[in-house]
This record gives sequence, C-alpha cells and structure tokens, in this order.
Amino acid sequence: MAGIYSFCMLFLWLLAVPACLGFPFAGMGTESGKKRAGTALVCGYMVMWALFQGVALAFILTSGSFDAVVYGFAFLAGTGALAGAGWFLVYRFKKPRTVKAQKSGSIPWKIENKQERFKAYLGLAVWCVFIALVLYQVIMSGMLAFADGDDAFYIPVSAAAEASGKMYRTIPYTGESTQLDVRHGLAPFPVWIAFLSRVSGIHATILAQSILGGVLLLLCYLIYSRIANLLFAGQEEGIPYFMLFVSLLILFGNYSFYTSETFLMTRTSQGKAVLGSLIIPFLFWCLLQAGREYRKDYESSPESKRPRRKGGKEKLRLGILMVLATAASWLCSSFGTFLCAALIGTGGLVISLAYRNYRAFIYAAVCVLPSAFFAVFYILLQ
Repeated sequence: MAGIYSFCMLFLWLLAVPACLGFPFAGMGTESGKKRAGTALVCGYMVMWALFQGVALAFILTSGSFDAVVYGFAFLAGTGALAGAGWFLVYRFKKPRTVKAQKSGSIPWKIENKQERFKAYLGLAVWCVFIALVLYQVIMSGMLAFADGDDAFYIPVSAAAEASGKMYRTIPYTGESTQLDVRHGLAPFPVWIAFLSRVSGIHATILAQSILGGVLLLLCYLIYSRIANLLFAGQEEGIPYFMLFVSLLILFGNYSFYTSETFLMTRTSQGKAVLGSLIIPFLFWCLLQAGREYRKDYESSPESKRPRRKGGKEKLRLGILMVLATAASWLCSSFGTFLCAALIGTGGLVISLAYRNYRAFIYAAVCVLPSAFFAVFYILLQ
C-alpha cells in the first residue's frame, strides 16, 4: 500500500498538478490554437516552480519552517490546479466540437504513391529508434546513477529540511547549526525535492538519484519537441530526424564533465542542471514563438502601429511565460537570474532588428524587469 500511495502522489505532483497549472498556455505554438497536453505540461512546470520559489523564499528568509512551505505551496498549487482543471472543462464543453475526417496521407500503409509511402515508413522507423533511445536513457539514468561530488551538499539539504524542518540553517557536511546560508537559500531547488519526499514518503536521496532524473529527462525531450514543432512548421516530416539528432547529442554528449548533456544525464536533481537543460531551452522556445508573432506583424502590416488583437494576446501569454520561467530559474540557481535576463534581452534585440520593430526590445525589457529586481535583492542580501 505504501508503494501505491507513493506512486499516486508522485503522479499527482509530477504530472497532474503541472498539467492543470499549464492548461491556460496549452495552445501556445499552434497556428489553430488547438490545445496540446505536452505544451500544458512543460508550461505547468514553469508555473509550479515559480510558485514554489515564491513560497519557499518567503519562509526561508523569515526563518519559517519547512512544514509551512509544504502546506503553503500545496494550497497555492492545488488551488491553481483546480482552477486550471476548471478552465479545461469550460473549454471542453463550451467550445463546439467539429469532427474532422482523418487524413489517409498521414498513415503510411494508406499512401498510394510509392515514394511518399517509403518516406512515411522511414519517418515511422526514425520515431521508433528515437523512442527506443529515450527509453534506454531513462532506464540507465536510474540504473547507473552514481554519486556526484556536489551530492554531498545538495542531497543533505533536502534530507535535513524534510527531517528537521529547518531550511539552510545547518551545515550539510556536519549537521551543525549555522546562520542562514543566503547564497544557496535564494535558490532552494533541494527544498522542492524535500517537498516531493514529504508528500510521497520516499527518501530524498532515492528521489534525487533514481526517480527525478528520468522524469526531468522526459520533460527535456518534451521541450525540444515544442521547439521542433516551430522549426518544422509545414514540414512535419523533419521532426523525427530532429528529435533523433537531439537524442544522439544527449547520449554522446559526455565528452566533458561540464557539458549540459553530462549534467542532464547524471546531475538532473541539481538545480544548475535543470537550469541548463530545461529552463534555457524553454526560453529559447518562447523567444522563437515571440519571433514568429512579430514576423506576422511585419508581414501583415509592417507600418501599422496597431498590433493584431490575437497577436497581442499571444504576446501577453508569452511574456507571462518568460517571467515565470525566469522565476523558475531563480529556484534552480542564482546565476539563472543574470543568464536568463541576458538571453531574453538578446533575443528581444535580435527580433527588433530583424523585423524593424522597437516594441520587441521594449517587450523583452519588460519581461526582464523581475530578474533585475531579484538581482538587486540578491546583491543587497550578500
């Protein structure tokens, strides 16, 4: 029974809750606005991590207990998930459903042209190879888990928070009490692992070393699939080859101890690995989507000062997502504050120059403002 309970709680907090939190953003990256479960999940993780950063930081700086973080975050995330589920039900039953005929051209064995049928079968084979490689990586991430040097710091922080209720008030190497560790306390990703440990009943070490790696690895591929849908819009037959190429880069990327692939495969439970492997690619996806919106403005009416109504709504949702993603980067590493701000600012500058629209840079600067405030806050606390 304990195993079933742990599985259900992990399913709830690693899948159901983030999917519900991200449903308002589920139509991002689609021309038709059709809802996508994968997009909802990756956006929901950014919402969930941003919420946890706010709750955890408030109680860490005020010497609050870990129990307060657990109850506070569970209440906020649970309320948000229920609101997202309600949003889904309203969308599901309010919007009229249309039945579309299935295109036989998308099914390999129903294609009459031999050359097109061969391409379809080849794409299907590439998808099978890609799925096999991903499953292999997920299994090996748990079976071949090994202790990293930084685990001596991060995992004891999670275990101490869950066991004693104190956050960043003990020395991880010795267990002795100390003053607040502000530098690491502003990036409390280990406390999120401690939260999962508390609600699931699984020890933080097992979660960090054997479970979270596979889950976050799948989330990483889900983010790259969103990028592929944008890069290959109108040429979907190229998506499986792109995903296979990405999986090969990750599989054989351990040519240095400091590569993002090495961090993704061996140190996923550490916040800096999540920053480099998940949040930064997610921000690239947001910037690509923002570039597409500004390109539409340029192609439709390059000299008009009135933005398209739909485009304005999409830009607002993208701006909210980028702000949430930067807040999630604070949870992972304090360095994410500067790195993500530089990425968004550079992306906004490139978009503004490419489409001759100064509003793109102003748009990016507004998205960077929360990071600027957090950076000042971080410097003042040092």
